[in-house]
Amino acid sequence: MPSPNIEPEVERVVARALGECDPNQAVWLGPGIPERLVDHVALRAEPATAQLGIVEVDEVSPNGVAILASVPQPSCPVVGLSATPVEELDSLLRPHDHAGVVLAKLICPFAVFEFDTAGPVVREVRRGLTAADLQTRLSFPLWAGPDLKELDTR
Repeated sequence: MPSPNIEPEVERVVARALGECDPNQAVWLGPGIPERLVDHVALRAEPATAQLGIVEVDEVSPNGVAILASVPQPSCPVVGLSATPVEELDSLLRPHDHAGVVLAKLICPFAVFEFDTAGPVVREVRRGLTAADLQTRLSFPLWAGPDLKELDTR
């Protein structure tokens, strides 16, 4: 259970993660924050049969590899969730050479990232922040484009 001071951040992440869940999609929910989606996911699945996986992450490489203990790589796209505050972005997104689960997307309270061969791409950012604000916290390039939009947490 997160401490009360990060609970609003967790709720922002959960609200945004709901937008990733299609009611007709079989979803696998990992432990932690993803379990809060259990009442909102119509079709639950195991990693081997899921069409979407949602996991909680603590560390992600610039190419989208998340270090997760005892979580298999599902064959479906995987979305990572993290309640890490923007002040700790450099501890969440940082280079490492460990094997892990490859993420298609990372949802944080302040931004949504996708990953490609060039590195992380910021797709959504919280009001009051810019991609440049996030870049100052990272030691590697962060990509953004004209399609960058405001983070939707309803």
